[in-house]
Amino acid sequence: MRVLIIRHGETDWNKQGLLQGTKDIPLNEVGIAQAEMAYDSLANEKIDVAFCSPLIRTRQTADILLKGRNVPIIYDDRIVERRFGVAEGGSVYDIDFESTWIPGKPPMYEGMETFEMLLERITDFFDDIYKEYYDKTVLVVTHGGTSITCGYYFCGPPKTDKDEYFCRNCVVKEYNK
Repeated sequence: MRVLIIRHGETDWNKQGLLQGTKDIPLNEVGIAQAEMAYDSLANEKIDVAFCSPLIRTRQTADILLKGRNVPIIYDDRIVERRFGVAEGGSVYDIDFESTWIPGKPPMYEGMETFEMLLERITDFFDDIYKEYYDKTVLVVTHGGTSITCGYYFCGPPKTDKDEYFCRNCVVKEYNK
């Protein structure tokens, strides 16, 4: 299975440095332009099926990326962004973001999903879709935090730090299984 992971385009909360988590924030004008540029970069890619987080920023991105294509979009809650609980809406600079990615570390914030919980749902997602799409090219439209965990799934712990797996807005990473 060939997997193309792409993070949604920019939102106003991205621009302001706010932690979105599962808050349903739409793309801004820059994010729409980023998705349109990504559409151009994917123009020659054969995509058999697309999976998308059900949050609006990913839905908008997927709609732009796949316009004019006869590619089904399947919405799946397992690829929604990590739940950060009470930290959502706060500044990314005010939280100890780096340590939230340490395996085995307990949640730092009330309602926060642990790294292991996120990895479990990402593993469940990819193990499930592999059964049906093992010989296909799959586009996954998701989030920054989720993109990190996708890297863990395909490659194991990063050699340097989590940022080697992190997708910037509308940047594609490719993995094979």
